[in-house]
Amino acid sequence: MIKTFTRNDLVRYLYQETTIEENHLIKQALLTNDRLNEEYFELVKCKSEMEEVEEGPSSRCVNKVMDIAKNTHIKAKL
Repeated sequence: MIKTFTRNDLVRYLYQETTIEENHLIKQALLTNDRLNEEYFELVKCKSEMEEVEEGPSSRCVNKVMDIAKNTHIKAKL
């Protein structure tokens, strides 16, 4: 029986949430299924791009909060 893998399976594999048996089956499928392989590498690229995103408020937001704090005589610690 040939196992069909979904995008969710690939995401689980990417984040190392699959079993040892699933890992083996997915690796085999990636070697033989070009479409699945393309989809997997698309997910790898997306994951990489998401990891590059900086988290935190924008400088515009920080400046706005600081302006409000100055106008209301609240001292903010940075």
